[in-house]
Amino acid sequence: MTTPTYDVVAIGNAIVDILAQTDDAFLAGEGMTKGAMQLIFSPEEADALYARMGPGREISGGSAANTLAGIAALGGRTAFIGQVADDQLGEVFAHDIREMIDLYDLGDGRQTQRAVAIQRCRDRIDALEQQKHDIDAAITELTEFVGVLGGGTAMKE
Repeated sequence: MTTPTYDVVAIGNAIVDILAQTDDAFLAGEGMTKGAMQLIFSPEEADALYARMGPGREISGGSAANTLAGIAALGGRTAFIGQVADDQLGEVFAHDIREMIDLYDLGDGRQTQRAVAIQRCRDRIDALEQQKHDIDAAITELTEFVGVLGGGTAMKE
């Protein structure tokens, strides 16, 4: 019996999520439901929405691709089967998936791949810790400000 090339092969949709902050009026005007996914199929629709919305963050995924990324990060050998459009979001998806799944094997039992995944997680933890620090500082500042206002103490200019 031959050794399988991959531990997991998944067939899925190549999806790029666009996350953007907006208000309820914008969502209503676009006929979107807050907290729901809205699939857009044509480049024209996407371009029109981009023109009306604020800045967004593009995050590649789809359940199959996300699952493969997790398995690959744990050292599994994965392959994705899906159609990727020949456009900007297709390029984003292909780039991100290559980054997440790391389509390489250096013959070291995926030790290098695991080390890279671990370092990426540590970098993300560091970024989140900094955000947490910034949030805690803002909470402290606002709490003190409310205390000053609530206590009737006038602020010095």
